[in-house]
Amino acid sequence: MAQPYQPVLSGDSIRWNVLFAVCGPPFNLYMTLTGDTIVNSRKYSTISYIFDYEEYILIREDTLNGRLWYYSERKNRDMLLMDLSLEVGDVFYIHHYPDDSTAFHVDSVYFRNDRKHVRLDKARIIQCTDTDTITFIEGVGPNASFFMQEYYYKEMGSIPFYVLCMYRDGELIHVNNYYANQAYPDPCWILGNSAELINNPGSGIIIYPNPATDRLYVKIENNNDTGAVLTIVDLTGRLMATHNLVDNLSGVDISHLPAGIFICKVNIRNRVYSGRIVKMN
Repeated sequence: MAQPYQPVLSGDSIRWNVLFAVCGPPFNLYMTLTGDTIVNSRKYSTISYIFDYEEYILIREDTLNGRLWYYSERKNRDMLLMDLSLEVGDVFYIHHYPDDSTAFHVDSVYFRNDRKHVRLDKARIIQCTDTDTITFIEGVGPNASFFMQEYYYKEMGSIPFYVLCMYRDGELIHVNNYYANQAYPDPCWILGNSAELINNPGSGIIIYPNPATDRLYVKIENNNDTGAVLTIVDLTGRLMATHNLVDNLSGVDISHLPAGIFICKVNIRNRVYSGRIVKMN
């Protein structure tokens, strides 16, 4: 009898660090296993994340065949996300809006770090940087994330999501190939959600961490202007907080903010630099 594959949806605490980028500044988001639910008499795991607001997706798994399905509410059916039983030359279909699909062939099957990998030929991730090829990873999932069957851009031939890292019960169990091989300081977190990279590359302003929980830091190179001010607004433009930035590095308490996405604006020397942050509980 065949042995089951290492499960993806196993553990008390699971988190995927996912990069989103479409030929522009990258945006990092966390996807977290939060529980189970029943739909159409089938049990699914609930994966939550915050983009413009908190959302969730439903995933189910067959560990015997190494398969994952994503439940599409729009189509009211499961969409196959991963199949580790595929062999070289087999076909896998990736869907794109509204109801079309593209066939990709498996070009290689290999093991790395004791995990089976199944790679699809010419199925790219993050087109403008040609980051990686879509690969199914045992115990991790597709490296194009659980959004793979909803966000394939046929015109660009790519998917704008990339799994940077995965943590299970607090332990780092997967690190992506592309940024790790590029010698990034932290391949699990790609800097880009900051005023420096979003608004003006020459601003000398960095806002971090992003996502943040209780405290946010604003770094301003050569800040000799005591009039610099940080304002935080929600996506409707409502003012949520203000803070005077009197040093090169200022800490800002954001523990009172609800979970969600906010715009940070730094007003300094009659110019405004802005960046988007994610507040998590």
